[in-house]
Amino acid sequence: MERVFCAIKSVYSDLNAKKAKFENVAEKLQEIVFSFTREETLSAIQSVGVIPERFGRDSTEEKLFAKTSDLVLARALTFLGFSVEVCRRRGDFADVVAESNRYGYRLTADAKSFRLSRTAKNQKDYKVTALNSWRINVGADFAALVAPYFQYPTNESQIYRQALEANVCLASWETLFLLLKNNVEESDDLNLSRYWTFSNDLAARVSVAESKRSFLNESAATLCEIVGLPTEKWSETLAIFRAVVEKQGADEIERLTEEIEKIKALTREEAIEALIEKTKYRENIKTIRAYLKKIGAVV
Repeated sequence: MERVFCAIKSVYSDLNAKKAKFENVAEKLQEIVFSFTREETLSAIQSVGVIPERFGRDSTEEKLFAKTSDLVLARALTFLGFSVEVCRRRGDFADVVAESNRYGYRLTADAKSFRLSRTAKNQKDYKVTALNSWRINVGADFAALVAPYFQYPTNESQIYRQALEANVCLASWETLFLLLKNNVEESDDLNLSRYWTFSNDLAARVSVAESKRSFLNESAATLCEIVGLPTEKWSETLAIFRAVVEKQGADEIERLTEEIEKIKALTREEAIEALIEKTKYRENIKTIRAYLKKIGAVV
C-alpha cells in the first residue's frame, strides 16, 4: 500500500504544480491500482480501510485516498470474475459497477474507509439506503457496501435494518480479503449472487425486534459455506486484520505524539505562523481578491 501512498503524494504534487484536474489525477491512480497483482491487491485491502491521519480532513489527499479505495475494490472484483467500471459521475451513483463475467448479473458497490480517530458511527456515513437507489439508477441486480469490519456498529444499529429492507449486502474489506486469499472466482460451480442477496434472505427469517442487530458474522459464515471454506478461515482473517489495525493504531499514536512534541517546541512566532498556514486564510484572501478583480471590483 506504500506504493499507493507514494503515488497519492506524487499526483497531489502534480495537482499543485500543474493545476491538473482531479479527474486526470484519478486516472493516473487507476492505472497504478489496476496493474496490481493479486498479492499487491491483498496488501492494499489490508490498509485501504483506514484513512491516515496525516491526510488533512476534506483535503485533496483525503479525497484521492477515497478514490483509491474505490479502485482497490474494483481491482479486487476483477479477481473474483467481474468486469468493472469505476464511476466518475457525481450525484446518485455508487463508486463501482461490476458485471459477472460468468452469469451476467450486475452489482453496484460502495467503498468506505474511516479514520481510527473516528468516534460517532452515524448511519448516514454508510449510505445503505442510498445504495439501493444507486442500484436502481444503474440497473444493477445487487448492491453491496464494502467497509472495514471493525468500523461497523458492534451491536444494534439502524443500518442493519436498512440493509435487510433494501437488500443491500454488508460486505467488508475482510470478506474481500478472504475471497482473494483463497483464490475464489466465479465458475460453473460457483455463483456469488447468493452472497450479494444474503440480506434479503435473512430478512425473511428475522423478526422486526431483531432487525437492528449485527449479522456480519452470520453473513461471513454463509459466504464460507457458499465458496466451500471452513469458518475458521473467517476467524483467521479477522485475526490478521486485528493485528494490522493494532499496528496502524500504534503508528498513528507515535506520529501524532511526535507532532505534539514539535508543536510544544515552537516559539510563539513560529506557532502563530504555523496556525495561520494551517487555516489557509492567506490563500482564501488571494482567491477573493482575484475574484473581485475579475468582476471589476475595487480591491
